[in-house]
Amino acid sequence: MSYRRAANPVRLHLSLGFVTSFATREGWKNLPLYREFFQGAAESADRHGYRLEEFWLREPNMTADRLCDILSYRKIEGLIVAPLPVAQGHLRLDWNRFSAVTFTYTMARPLLHRVVNHQFRSMRTAARQLRKLGYRRIGMAMPANISRRVDHQWVGSFLAERLRQEPKDWVPMCLLEDKEWSEERFCRWFLAHEPDVIISQQENILGWLANLGRRVPEDVGFVHPNCPKSSVQIAGIY
Repeated sequence: MSYRRAANPVRLHLSLGFVTSFATREGWKNLPLYREFFQGAAESADRHGYRLEEFWLREPNMTADRLCDILSYRKIEGLIVAPLPVAQGHLRLDWNRFSAVTFTYTMARPLLHRVVNHQFRSMRTAARQLRKLGYRRIGMAMPANISRRVDHQWVGSFLAERLRQEPKDWVPMCLLEDKEWSEERFCRWFLAHEPDVIISQQENILGWLANLGRRVPEDVGFVHPNCPKSSVQIAGIY
């Protein structure tokens, strides 16, 4: 508080830890949204006199106990836990030694405070806007693991919004396990049900639709429920 109230504050050079646990050190950066999470957290930390340092939990010879000791030695008492590589995962750190928050719903244990956009509201907003635009047969397609990563918020909201449609316009969801998610299975679903618009975060669907001779958005709409900020060619919720 003295730092924040000072007229000319001196940089304290305090650090917060950004803990990642993907198979590779840079694995979390493959998702543009996660890079935005880190950037936003780093900028916010800087405004309050901190810097954000990345710590990779799968560093060679790294253990949970060793990481806790390293953090304590460095006097890092605040942690931001990056989204985990698997849904419903957990980390075995000595949480009593830190103040910690996490992103998204991927971390099931322990129950940390989390920062996450309102996935249920996002899907509701998308579905209602699509109906206003005249779409009737609204479909949703994604790997089941993606649904688990958002705690099934999208699925729950999609089913709730479907009750506002005429039953004749209902389109079964294309929700497949990762090993079953493929162009063949998607195209089979699409041709069987012919939705007017598809809600999905799987951008490769655009190529699959092109292979079927379908143009987006002329023949079928496509909406991304968690659209990266850098994407300017895809309609969706940011």
